[in-house]
Amino acid sequence: MASEVVKENVHEGTKEIKRKKWLEWCSNLDAHNSVGQRWRHINYFAKGRPPRTISHRGPSRVAEELSTKFAERANSIHHPIMTRRTLQGLTTARWEEIEEAINNEDHTDTLFTLTELQ
Repeated sequence: MASEVVKENVHEGTKEIKRKKWLEWCSNLDAHNSVGQRWRHINYFAKGRPPRTISHRGPSRVAEELSTKFAERANSIHHPIMTRRTLQGLTTARWEEIEEAINNEDHTDTLFTLTELQ
């Protein structure tokens, strides 16, 4: 007898919680909710489980977009003018050093022997 009273109280409590949640959801409906959102909520209430999540449709496309955005943001055009001038001067000096290193032979500029490759 006591267990049935407890079950009845739990059942009534559960119904009350569900009723309050339903009224809370209904009070949040307005012109800003899309029809898709409404149907997702209705299906959630009807099936008792959340909708399945959709995986990424184009991960390579997203990766490409992210790398493009990164390259755009990392572009030196976004730096202050003084920083860009300093970078330009360093770039010119670096290219000159590279050209000089290419044109000058060094004692380490020798081919590997077959023994060294093995």
